[in-house]
Amino acid sequence: MENQGVWEWGVDPNVDDPDVYDRENEPGQAWQRTGVRLSTFLIHVAVFEAIWSAKHGASAPGLSRHRCQDILAPLKPIPHAAWRWPTSGTHLLAGDGILAIAGPAEHHESRVEASDWEVFLAARDHSAMEYLADLSDIEWEWRCTSEHSG
Repeated sequence: MENQGVWEWGVDPNVDDPDVYDRENEPGQAWQRTGVRLSTFLIHVAVFEAIWSAKHGASAPGLSRHRCQDILAPLKPIPHAAWRWPTSGTHLLAGDGILAIAGPAEHHESRVEASDWEVFLAARDHSAMEYLADLSDIEWEWRCTSEHSG
């Protein structure tokens, strides 16, 4: 279960490297196969946690899908890392010293509009995210332990 109790993942404990299933934590919600085995899923969880706990981060909500792709251009998708949580279409990416999670904004999942995407980037060193300064039309929300103020 994720930290807010909204989403659950499960496996068959009697199988070596079992398939992972997930569902919304609501009564009557059926378990669905995620399409990955536990060994792959655990790597995805490690990447996800690294993004949220990184020393340096930047996020931007309200993006068009095209603008989100511009931001993520230097990164590559992590294989088999399409998630249904926090929204269907969320995916993990990695680049040189940088990790990202991006996807449709949660409140617009059922009708993904032109400006309903969000991206969260993270790095150990702020220099990995310096290319974001060239995207001056985006209102970044910075999370940094350095003197960078955005």
